Amino acid sequence: MKTKLLLIIGITTIVTFTVLSAFIITSDKSGSFKILTSKTISGKVHSVDMDGYSHIVVGTQNGNHNGSLYYLDDTSNIIWKKDLDKIIGKVDVSRDGQFVTVASYELTDGAGQAYYDNLIYFFDKSGQMLWSYPERQDSTNSDTFDYASYGFDVTEDGNNIIIVFKNKIKLFGNRGNEIWENIVQGEIRSAKISSKGDIIVVGALPIFDENDFDWGLNAFTKDGNLLWQKTGTEGQIISGDGIDVSSNGNYIAIGLASGGDNGTLFVFDKLGSLKWKNDIGSTVLYTYFTEDEKHLIASTNDGLRFYDMNGNLLWKKDILFHPSISSEYIVGESPDYASYLLKFFDYDGNLIATHPLETAVRSIAISDDSKLIVVGTGESEIGPSTLYYFNQVSLG
Repeated sequence: MKTKLLLIIGITTIVTFTVLSAFIITSDKSGSFKILTSKTISGKVHSVDMDGYSHIVVGTQNGNHNGSLYYLDDTSNIIWKKDLDKIIGKVDVSRDGQFVTVASYELTDGAGQAYYDNLIYFFDKSGQMLWSYPERQDSTNSDTFDYASYGFDVTEDGNNIIIVFKNKIKLFGNRGNEIWENIVQGEIRSAKISSKGDIIVVGALPIFDENDFDWGLNAFTKDGNLLWQKTGTEGQIISGDGIDVSSNGNYIAIGLASGGDNGTLFVFDKLGSLKWKNDIGSTVLYTYFTEDEKHLIASTNDGLRFYDMNGNLLWKKDILFHPSISSEYIVGESPDYASYLLKFFDYDGNLIATHPLETAVRSIAISDDSKLIVVGTGESEIGPSTLYYFNQVSLG
């Protein structure tokens, strides 16, 4: 299951490997989850992604200016590692493991930190950097700092990548060739491309002009043609990474925030017709369609909400941080007093497993067959962090 989001001289760290034998508590007859291994790596984990099954990519932060990129196998062996002069905010690996995309940035030192010199890197499976965007800035001269926020999303085959910054969206091929560019109204805050690249959606923050709109949602074809545009006038904005497009591009969701802790969830079809709307007494932070396009999950300040595609709220759970979805279950971290608790729910909302962790969860990746789960944790900006490998075990 692909993971999505917006937004590397190195520190050499001895990597340790531990085999754990404890089983997670389980109440589901279909199977349990067993910890296979754990691995200590340098820096604080920011992002984890997995290809079709056997390769895991992890991005970390080591202070304000450095990070490490790891390419591992499904038993936690490091195939290669890159120490870069950037913090890694997001990683993506193509489903076949051939391409790795990285969003990176630096932080200014001292109080009032600001993000600057954002860069998007594109690597092949051997760790060779194929290209980057934009061209490198000379960070020794503060006049050249680039404070624009660059975000990306990638098709599942890694052949097309969208890069967004300010009010621009660009589509590139996997060798860095720019295919097209478009400009939208407002400042882009989130962008998603469907798994096969047929539909691209962009969410923007307000521009107060004669229309006086609060949020904008734009849908493009893979050729860069604008399919439709939606705007709102309800005093609401996009919060977090609140938009998503389903795997085949048939549905688009946008979650919004308004004054206080209220929010609204909209779901459109690919032609821009409103399928349903739900007013929520909490800010919508993230939206996720299941791979089969039959359900939508909304992560809010008040908890996790699970809908069918007619807009019926099937169940609601407590807050679940960094949720990730497989074809069988949803997993994330739930507050547990002063500790951290990993929770697994099935599609019916049943709690099927829990496991305590020593540090906070930062990112979770799940294999296509739902059997392997990799959880990245970490506290300090200079690390170290721990990767936990879980395996789903059938109970027969």
